Amino acid sequence: MRKGLYVTGLILLFAILSAGCNGDNKAFEMDFNKVMKEKRGRELLNALLELDQHYANQIKLKINIGAMLLAGGNMDKAEIYLKSGYNLLKKTKDKRLKYLLFTNLAELSYRRSKYADSVRYARSALDLGAEDKIGVIFTKAKSLLAMKEQKEAYDDFLMGWENSKSLMSREDMMLWAKLLLDMNKREEALQVFDEYQLTFGYEIGIGLGESAIYEKMGQIEKSIIAAFKDLEYLRFTGSISADKEMGRLSNLETELSKFSIGDATRGRKLIHVLNSYLKANWEVPIDYFSSRPDGSPFERYILLVSQLEAGYGEAIATLKYYTNLEKRFKNFQGFYYHLWRGMKKGGGNYNIAVTRDILEKCILLSPSTIYARETRGELGRLSGLKVKEGEKILLGAELDSIYNRLIAGGDVALLEPVMELLSVPDNVYEMAALLMVKRAKQIPLVEVYLEDRLKKETARLKERLTAILGGM
Repeated sequence: MRKGLYVTGLILLFAILSAGCNGDNKAFEMDFNKVMKEKRGRELLNALLELDQHYANQIKLKINIGAMLLAGGNMDKAEIYLKSGYNLLKKTKDKRLKYLLFTNLAELSYRRSKYADSVRYARSALDLGAEDKIGVIFTKAKSLLAMKEQKEAYDDFLMGWENSKSLMSREDMMLWAKLLLDMNKREEALQVFDEYQLTFGYEIGIGLGESAIYEKMGQIEKSIIAAFKDLEYLRFTGSISADKEMGRLSNLETELSKFSIGDATRGRKLIHVLNSYLKANWEVPIDYFSSRPDGSPFERYILLVSQLEAGYGEAIATLKYYTNLEKRFKNFQGFYYHLWRGMKKGGGNYNIAVTRDILEKCILLSPSTIYARETRGELGRLSGLKVKEGEKILLGAELDSIYNRLIAGGDVALLEPVMELLSVPDNVYEMAALLMVKRAKQIPLVEVYLEDRLKKETARLKERLTAILGGM
């Protein structure tokens, strides 16, 4: 699905349609513009549906409603409105309106696996000469690819990639990369993988894909680095431990026997460096990666982490270079974990607001890892708690998740970690938990659970539960 396709479509529609009213359309234009300005989400859809009852022959309404229904996955109803819009095409000469209609029809047809129809609608949109602000060229390319029209699909993907790559969805980029690999265009495929990570963040498996490509290209060290990137992401999602990661590196080293002596020697040296990194022997990766100024972004990450952890050099400059990598590693817990550790070792030049933001990002990216637990302890320490007390901290997003699961009928055992947090001394995180439990007590089973806990508890938690159940 196109990233932001239908939201973008609605914004475009509003920009197009808020300009100009005439005669019989004046009342409709005023009502339409008012709704588009004041409503959002489901309320907007309901308001547009109501307008459609009064203005049954307005193509603008058909396109907006159809696009919103399609975005919500209701393809049957979306088709009704978009086809109704198609039947009203003769009532408008506005090329931009027609572009939006054809674009949504192309997407609908693609999702229904009606690829020939999708290509036909996409061509109609592009033939209008209007700017392709939504990226229907990628819908056309994917449909052509599904029809085994590889050459035409390549031409469309390439044109879109060169002119409007910012409009590509996750699916667009992955299919484009796969097509490039099928056509043996490895360097180009690597560029697409790189852009994917910048735009959408890293996903487990991308590193292994890159590693296989580099191996085929005979670039053994780059192949090892790419595979190690995947292992590091796995470690910071809690999927493997550092020991298991070193075991995987040993497996890679065994594989090197099939390569030339020179490649195998360089590969073993790199694996030794990466093992040193995992063992916190920071000088080894610093020496190795400092000699590779043109290394990949992940190599720069390893070098800067090692420098931050070693606590030497110009700390402010190192932090600056490191934070410049955030866009690329924004969904990686390890980035924020090492950033905080480096800040502490760099002389403590930081304020509490910045620190909390970094630590909270670290926790939310992978809440169940050992690194998240350590980070919670740091948050506690900064909030005046003991480290063990801090490990019980829950963030607002975590409390919201627990509450929503309770509302949906989740087990009251979900409240156990919240009870742990309520047992520690006053802090900003504990207060948020208190307010959440007060809301949740409206659920009958939750209230019974809290009353049962009150009978068993002593000291601080008993005091909190008394306040909650007493409505204080």
